[in-house]
Amino acid sequence: MKFDIKCLPELPNKKKKNISRLATFISLVANITIGSLMLYFVYRNTLSLSWIPGGSTVTLPIFTESNLLIFIPLFIVVLLFNIALDIYKLDKGQWTSAVILFHCSAKVMQALVAILFIIQADLFHADFVSEIANFFNTTVSTFNEGFHIGATWFAIITGLGAFGEIVSALAKTIKYRIPKDQLKKMT
Repeated sequence: MKFDIKCLPELPNKKKKNISRLATFISLVANITIGSLMLYFVYRNTLSLSWIPGGSTVTLPIFTESNLLIFIPLFIVVLLFNIALDIYKLDKGQWTSAVILFHCSAKVMQALVAILFIIQADLFHADFVSEIANFFNTTVSTFNEGFHIGATWFAIITGLGAFGEIVSALAKTIKYRIPKDQLKKMT
């Protein structure tokens, strides 16, 4: 058999396999800034609803403090994991098996914590719930039913979003590791 240069597979395009440094840097800055602010507000339980009816200020905490305290360590782990992922992506610069494993782990963890947080019972402070129910001229039980429906949809959308990100990252990794002629045989 005679050697022919046409039989060799195409070299992968290195630029397509690269991870955008700008997008990763923006993600890193956003994770540090927004994550730190959210942790501060959650830890201090300063996420509240305030208004001034008739000249006096009324402030109600949105979340139940006992539920927030349970999730603070999980929020910290997710934040640190995402920061570490961004630093690792900046260091590696390309979609590799290790980067994809790290990326998928971060997205699954992030989605699980978000879903567990939003579907927990007694997430909102009782005073907050009663004021919101009064504002919308409804009962507390109707508000809670509506919230649980919304929380279920949030969980579904979050799960699908995480799944989509994982599939996208896997596709980027696999696409540039398998020669095109083998990809054609697989489809």
